[in-house]
Amino acid sequence: MTRIVIDANVIISAAFGGVPLDAVSKAFSTGEVFLSPDVIKEIDGTIHRLSPKLGEEKTEFLTKLWRRLSSLCSILEPVGKGPIRIVTPRQFLEPEDVRVDLARIREKIKRLAVTGDDVATAVRRARRRK
Repeated sequence: MTRIVIDANVIISAAFGGVPLDAVSKAFSTGEVFLSPDVIKEIDGTIHRLSPKLGEEKTEFLTKLWRRLSSLCSILEPVGKGPIRIVTPRQFLEPEDVRVDLARIREKIKRLAVTGDDVATAVRRARRRK
């Protein structure tokens, strides 16, 4: 089973929907989700800082959502350095075969001045070749 640690920014952003919410949902369906004590502190602090902007009702909703989400996670104390794989929410949602090798994209972008292509065209071409 895959062990997943979700960054605080992704969790906060997930409360507002979009790709981060999809990534968090997939994390729970893909593997075991862990939270570090630092991530917990950061999320608690962020909710507290956002509360004046969000208002009482939205802050209460966000707090309840956070409590529910955190109750589904295990707490993971860092024990040392080890191999980890860091992915963005969008990368996590894309199947492996759709991901594009960044070196190939960089090479395409370097050639843009010669070919006149835009970045989006270069990315599409790199994906097709993979």
